[in-house]
Amino acid sequence: MNRDAGESEMDLLHLVFAVVAARTNIAALAKGSAAHSFLVKKGDTAVHECELVAESDGSPSRTLTNDWGNLPDVAHVESDAGQRLLQQACDRTRWRDNEDSTEHATYLYDDAGHAIDSRQRLAVVHAQAEDALWLVPALALQQRPDEQGQPSSATPTHKPLHCRHCERETPHRFRGAETSPDEQWAGQPIWECRICETPRHGPSSP
Repeated sequence: MNRDAGESEMDLLHLVFAVVAARTNIAALAKGSAAHSFLVKKGDTAVHECELVAESDGSPSRTLTNDWGNLPDVAHVESDAGQRLLQQACDRTRWRDNEDSTEHATYLYDDAGHAIDSRQRLAVVHAQAEDALWLVPALALQQRPDEQGQPSSATPTHKPLHCRHCERETPHRFRGAETSPDEQWAGQPIWECRICETPRHGPSSP
């Protein structure tokens, strides 16, 4: 998969969905963004980065379109699109009581980034929702292994850093090196808060 600087070693794993409760689609998108950040930070170890379909550059890949049909930025679970996507995700999910495959097959995650890997857990998410449920799709990305089969040791694409705007530690995404005529700052790694998108300088290694 083509990525920009600092993200060239990432491959598409598959599509994943955050299942969140919200009153509006805008609130759902914000909650979904946070859920996918939690998933990367402390959730599924197979997923090294998530890119919201809503934030994807251009249209999703033809493979995703063929597999999933038209992908909305966010879908109300009770809508026709939401029902279709939820059914597709459930059909592809490897539920906890059926672990005969080693292939990664978890497609649904709650608002804390935890896998919804049983139908019972999905029912609980439905029952506990105080507002309408929404699906927020994202591309799940995985670091490409090196020649020895180990994850690439290139600059990490995500890292928890302190955000001055959020005034707390939040997940950040590596956006590349700064270009500046000032030699003191040229080449400095730029990181972006995944919650509020505020940029900052950051480390060039874990």
